[in-house]
Amino acid sequence: MSYNRRMARRATGVLPVLALLVTAGSFVASADTSLPDPGERWIEVRTAHFTLFSNASDNRTREIGGSLERFRAALARVVTGLEVNSPVPTWVYVFKNEASFGPYKKRVGLGPANVTGAFAGHRDGNYVALDASPATDPWSVVYHEYLHYFLNNNFEDIPLWFNEGMAECYSTFAADAEHVEIGRPIEEHLRLLRTGTWIPLSDLFGIDPDSKDYNEGDRQGMFYAESWALAHYLAWGRTEGRFRGVEFLAQFPPRTGLRDALRPLLGPDWGDLQTRLVAYVKRNKMTYSIVDLKDLTIEPQPEPVVMTRAQTLSRLGDYLVHSQTGREADAEAHFQAAIRADASLASAYTGLGYLRDLQKRRPEATAAYEKALALAPHDALTMFLYAESLMDRFMPPGTITRRSAAEGPPPDLARARDLYRASIRLRPEVAEAYAGFGGTFTLDDASPTLRKPPDDRDRRGDPPGIRSEARRGARQHRGHRRRDRDHQGRPGEDAERRSQASARRAPGAHRGDADLQPPGRDIQPRGRSGEPEGLPEGRGASGDARRRSEGPEASAADGDAAEARPAGDRGRDEALIRGASGSARVRV
Repeated sequence: MSYNRRMARRATGVLPVLALLVTAGSFVASADTSLPDPGERWIEVRTAHFTLFSNASDNRTREIGGSLERFRAALARVVTGLEVNSPVPTWVYVFKNEASFGPYKKRVGLGPANVTGAFAGHRDGNYVALDASPATDPWSVVYHEYLHYFLNNNFEDIPLWFNEGMAECYSTFAADAEHVEIGRPIEEHLRLLRTGTWIPLSDLFGIDPDSKDYNEGDRQGMFYAESWALAHYLAWGRTEGRFRGVEFLAQFPPRTGLRDALRPLLGPDWGDLQTRLVAYVKRNKMTYSIVDLKDLTIEPQPEPVVMTRAQTLSRLGDYLVHSQTGREADAEAHFQAAIRADASLASAYTGLGYLRDLQKRRPEATAAYEKALALAPHDALTMFLYAESLMDRFMPPGTITRRSAAEGPPPDLARARDLYRASIRLRPEVAEAYAGFGGTFTLDDASPTLRKPPDDRDRRGDPPGIRSEARRGARQHRGHRRRDRDHQGRPGEDAERRSQASARRAPGAHRGDADLQPPGRDIQPRGRSGEPEGLPEGRGASGDARRRSEGPEASAADGDAAEARPAGDRGRDEALIRGASGSARVRV
């Protein structure tokens, strides 16, 4: 989340009462669901690795897309051993100004949070939102939010202070034809730290996403400034250790839990650390990185595509339901308005089905998913979400499902299995679908092994790798999901939880194998809005060569990737209890 330094200066100036009235007025105006103006023009821009939805100008949107691609390319070359790509899509919502961004910000107290950007990592994708107005310096927001994505893509259990502090360090990224700069000091933070009251480190380390000091109030600015100073000191200020500057993050192996990994660097005496940090901030000079990086080229930016009113509403509703809790009513208003604008838009029904699942309104979720599939029968995401929904109904968390060994699969289980199978055929790189498919076989006595005809495909078109992946998925449901069991929370909590959850690494996305596939982009099946959905390619740590999963061979060869991390987003564990009269399956 990017802190709005400009707004903070106004709010702490000579008119604090006026600032409070403006905030309260904004809350009153946005208490009821606010839809974008029907005449507002929204566009979609697909770069090599991002999809942008924007009501800013064409040039501004393409500039932001190009800046993201350039920053990504630089990170791929200067931060070794870590991934710059995610196996799920990354969607960037570009709002032209504060007024248009306000209704989609996180709600805090009496109004929207004091931010200029936000990031939410989710099973279904990475969601980035930012204010593109010139006064907010959108480039620092772009780089700040991308760094959140980068950290989330590589590490687990990231302390909030480190997540925000390191994002601030990288927000000053700058590049020319031969060099890039990373870590340049931020003068506004230095001024505040040199004149303001510091937060004790014991308090700083305890601030979480729901804390007032993170979202609003006088100490919000100090939280960001102090987090930046500490992250900058660890990376650029210490004289010991060989991982310094832009190589600081490379010392942590992928999927490291950073909360524990950072403890030795912080030391046991936080009072002494704060003393050293204050002295570091008072220096006249602070170091940062200038890296020689020639030939930092990116692909030309494509022409924007104008979105329909219905597509705009559906995409904004999708952002609300995946990025925040407590916004279900607002998301529903967007999906319903999209359906009124275009009753043939499948993605609006898919979004509504997902929302109904969160609300535990299962019959309505079924109706929405069925309508979406009737309109777009080859939409892999709808199939996957519908299958997940059916599995949750068949075996709700915390329940015991008893079935006789002589029984065949019940209709919901058979339907879920068919939907998982179909989604795998369309998007064989999505490991959660294999895990879900395998999970259906933990609930009856059928074998996940499918008949293999001479052409190495079963007569229903399943990739050969589906057999081994189904078995892996069954094991995941019985074992690996225990690691996610403690992360279950209220419906809609996924977006917050996924910022600390396990990597979403699918078959064909191993590190260090960048030379195994030729460059190029896959043409993907249709996505949430009904258009082809481009998935990010896997990337090796040391360069820009692309890695793709291509067909059944890649799925079979890379099957272990699915077992390397938890699957799905249901937060469930399945154990098999055998009894004298048949089988009892326990779901925890």
